[in-house]
Amino acid sequence: LINSGEVKLSRKTPQGDVVLASLGFGEFFGEMSVITNQPRTVTAETLTDCRLNVITKDILETLVAGKPLVALSILKKLMFRLEHAYDLIEDLYVKHIKLDKEK
Repeated sequence: LINSGEVKLSRKTPQGDVVLASLGFGEFFGEMSVITNQPRTVTAETLTDCRLNVITKDILETLVAGKPLVALSILKKLMFRLEHAYDLIEDLYVKHIKLDKEK
């Protein structure tokens, strides 16, 4: 959880690093690995001096169980990210179809 500063999220690809997002105050990252116990799939890099809170799986489960509004807030942010990912997939699909038709 970012208390102050800015964090860049990126992923390494064969073509180089791809910037996925720049996050600031009140935003969070790393939630997928906390929830699923899977390795991280994204690199986080501070762009400015940052103050961060680390939320472990136990803390997250306690927050979600005891504060439904926190759970709803997290769910809304995850749904926003999922919708954005769907939009990107759709854009890539449309571009791919156009390229196939041009051949």
